[in-house]
Amino acid sequence: MMRHTEMEQRIANPQRVSDQQRAAIRSPGNFFLLSRPGSGKTRTVGIRVARLATQFPSRRVAATSYTNVAIRQIRDTIRDWNVVLNESHFTGTLHRFILHYILYPFGHLEPVYLMQPFRLVMDDKWTGWPQVLCRGNNRQRVSVAALHYRTDASFRARGLPHSLGLTEEEVISEETSQIREKKKEARRRGLVSLSDAMFYAQKILERHKDIRNALASRFDELIVDEAQDTSDVQMRCLELLYQSGNLSSIVLVGDVDQSIYGFQGARPDLCADLCATCQLEELPLDQNYRSSQAICNVTCRFCGRKEPDEAVGPNRDAGLSPEALIYDSADATSARRLFRSRLAKHGIDPANAVVLARKHNFCVDVDGTPRTIELNRRLLTLGNFAAAKWEPGTLHRNELEAVERLVSNMAFGSDPHSLEGPRREVLRTAVLKLFSAMPDLKQPLDTWVRQVRDEVRITLGTLTDDPVHKPEHRIRAKKDFELVTAAEAIAPSPNELPARTVHDVKGESHEAVLLVIQPRTGRQPDQCQLWAAPLLGEEVEESELEELRIAYVALTRAERYCAMAIPNNVDQHRIEAYTAAGFQRIGPTNT
Repeated sequence: MMRHTEMEQRIANPQRVSDQQRAAIRSPGNFFLLSRPGSGKTRTVGIRVARLATQFPSRRVAATSYTNVAIRQIRDTIRDWNVVLNESHFTGTLHRFILHYILYPFGHLEPVYLMQPFRLVMDDKWTGWPQVLCRGNNRQRVSVAALHYRTDASFRARGLPHSLGLTEEEVISEETSQIREKKKEARRRGLVSLSDAMFYAQKILERHKDIRNALASRFDELIVDEAQDTSDVQMRCLELLYQSGNLSSIVLVGDVDQSIYGFQGARPDLCADLCATCQLEELPLDQNYRSSQAICNVTCRFCGRKEPDEAVGPNRDAGLSPEALIYDSADATSARRLFRSRLAKHGIDPANAVVLARKHNFCVDVDGTPRTIELNRRLLTLGNFAAAKWEPGTLHRNELEAVERLVSNMAFGSDPHSLEGPRREVLRTAVLKLFSAMPDLKQPLDTWVRQVRDEVRITLGTLTDDPVHKPEHRIRAKKDFELVTAAEAIAPSPNELPARTVHDVKGESHEAVLLVIQPRTGRQPDQCQLWAAPLLGEEVEESELEELRIAYVALTRAERYCAMAIPNNVDQHRIEAYTAAGFQRIGPTNT
């Protein structure tokens, strides 16, 4: 364990800690650390926690963040500073903090009355959720988990299927009473989504002053990293803890220009409101240790700031200009090929680069590698199960539970959670034996399907003499299955530089980044025009500001080189907006 004097010497070393970081580390508390991209905010949080634990052994700290990536960085920093936290401290996501200290121990209390032990279901599309019947039409059903509470107990919808034929507003306004009843049914069954879990914790804190006071007294300081991504419901929980008067210090860490989780209830103004409510001092952290100055000079334009951050890290003088890559709008894969050629020219290993797009479906277009064979949900579930055995990797809990649901439904016609304890244990044992027996993926798909069907039949036989669904009715091969191997259909070889969404890389750094602008179509908004708006000095509607922040977050992941791929069917003055902002134009005739 590092001694306090030794730690203070390390903190005072300007080669280790900047003046801005040092001010945050040594602050007495109650501040908002306004942290620009690459400013070392998460490392700063880790050092602050290590210092508090060393200097004040009796002071208890809860360090939380929106992402697991940030939590790992905080823990790694604490360990790098030779500090071991005892059980009186907490490091974990804000979701886990709220679950651990509020919902798990007190979810059975009014006004929630959640059946114990409850099951936290992370998949909003899980078929076991109670269904909201829209307009009395059996074909217009919505999972109750797709309908999320706001702080005032009203609802917002997310991810409704296009086939529903109804808008989010129509579903919510017409079926509010039914939604509430289905939420109540889920609680009676002990089912809760992660979103609902946060709201139920809010209601518990509002109703039970003693619980609110006890949790606020448990920690002397509560740190919330990535505060700009904290949902409205979580913000309300933080406000309630502060208003108890028993929380000595609250520290928010984040950047409102990087708030990109509006679909989950996060809003930049909520972060500002909580800072005002708690009267938090604002401390700046605006030196960039990640990116080159050339990257800082262009990325600031996407968040409306006139002055770029100061690049002070090892890449500050990297001489690579940001580039605008003009690609064929009819062939999204050409953007990735052009990027690969630029990486080769700049001497950058593709393993240190990332290709980003706004949405998952456009990532597929950029990759250009859809599955050669379409598999139904049951075969994909079993295929992923087999891949965990035969391909490098680990069997994840979600994959195991998906097969348990499949087998339970075939055997008993019900979900595993409805089974009594001993029967659930028998089911888990049977599924683990099935995992051991899963056939190799390196054989024709039709052969693999038949072998899997035989193994499932054996598994069902250990559970019941009369399964509800016969394997031959649920696990079937098609004619074209003989054309590919199971591995090709289930676990195709990944592309070099597979496209990812911007949300996937939040908190990461990459030597090179490409952000691909999606071509405009009949239904697709003009992404190029929107992202060029601040470069042209044009006003952007409030509802569109998060889209600009998404572009900002994407480009600020870059260390030495960043590029935007622009489809060749956009207006030339839009392309000129990017070049005027500092992007060098690269097209078919450029080298």
